[in-house]
Amino acid sequence: MEMKDLVTLYDFEKKSYEMMPSHLSDFVRAGAQDEITLRRNRSALDKIILNPRIFRDVSDRDLSTSVLGKKISFPVMMTAAGGQLHMHEEGELASARACNNFGTVYGTPMNSGYSLEKIAEHTPGRKWLQIGQHSNRIQEHFIKRAEAAGYEAIVLTADTPVPSRRETEIRNNFSVQSTLSWGSVQGYEEELLSDIPLKEYIYGPSDESKSENQFSAGTGQPVFEGITWENASWIRDLTDLPIIIKGVRNVEDARLCAQAGFNGITISNHGGRHLDGTKSAIEVLAEIAPAVEDQIEVYFDSGIRRGMDVLKAIALGANAVLIGRPIFWGLTVSGEKGLNRILEILRTEVDLGMAYLGARNVQEIDNSAITTE
Repeated sequence: MEMKDLVTLYDFEKKSYEMMPSHLSDFVRAGAQDEITLRRNRSALDKIILNPRIFRDVSDRDLSTSVLGKKISFPVMMTAAGGQLHMHEEGELASARACNNFGTVYGTPMNSGYSLEKIAEHTPGRKWLQIGQHSNRIQEHFIKRAEAAGYEAIVLTADTPVPSRRETEIRNNFSVQSTLSWGSVQGYEEELLSDIPLKEYIYGPSDESKSENQFSAGTGQPVFEGITWENASWIRDLTDLPIIIKGVRNVEDARLCAQAGFNGITISNHGGRHLDGTKSAIEVLAEIAPAVEDQIEVYFDSGIRRGMDVLKAIALGANAVLIGRPIFWGLTVSGEKGLNRILEILRTEVDLGMAYLGARNVQEIDNSAITTE
């Protein structure tokens, strides 16, 4: 099958799962527990109806928008997704290049197969670094490295106080956490691996700390230092870089993020991969965006498969969206070329949708463009 024969993201999904060994396709596809939230992410997006308009001059359409005060070519970015080196030998390097090719932001995961410095040196494109809920010392270490390497912002994942329980990984005895996912540790082993929770998160628990009550295979049960709003303010004061809080799913939390001086929030349930039985991300976006309008930038991920999904999120108040699983699909099929094609498809679909909605630019897309059930 040639690249031109892959005309939708669903084509990439199907092709990539045919190519992946089963433990990797299970890792990418699966959600948490009964996968209620995973399915709801899609069903809720499908229930939103677009409202096309006629007799509007859309001969000149501008797909660009801005995030953190700087322009991106269209409102799609790549989220930080660990494990990319399992899918392709260039992993995050290929992903960063594809984002640069399309003039958008690449999210580098803390558990990247390559060091954050190598990724930064590899391409001049815009990059954000995601960090997790680890100790203050570990967070400060990565933030300072990001500053030195020229990263534009820090994304703090705030809603995963313990590792998730994805049952497919437990059954397969597989964890994406390995040396393939932690190039960011190389050269800093003595400093970083003295942090026992981080060491066990990467290499699995020691025999004496193993438990029958597993989380995802290989990750053990590290007890991260509890992040409170006071600790979050400590992170805000640690750096002059913009900070985006990922995993916000509550209106009050969104307001508190704005009050605390954070620069953005991402409405996300991680593609249904952590806590099952919650609302879809798009349902939560509809609640949160109006409550914090003009106070903080709002981004969205979880379930984006079409350009029309992008427009639905924009209409509900998102500044831009991020994609996750499609990164793995594109990498598996053809590395950077596969990701270029994924972004090209999304851009084409966004452009088509804007024309039918009668929008000349992204800023003209508002709640009147959709009908919700």
